[in-house]
Amino acid sequence: MNESIPSSAVPLRISETRYFISKHDEISKATFKRKSIGSAANCMACHKNADKGDFSESQIRIPR
Repeated sequence: MNESIPSSAVPLRISETRYFISKHDEISKATFKRKSIGSAANCMACHKNADKGDFSESQIRIPR
């Protein structure tokens, strides 16, 4: 993942990395703002096993 971050511009948030953006490109900004999600920083809202480091696409559920 370090390859997606230029050494001269380390982002403060994972949601600012090219990797994150490319993996979430089909998710609208409005979706992240839903009350059930809150923001892109709330990984557990959609990735139920994020606390275990599991971000498998088969385990994603986007709340309404």
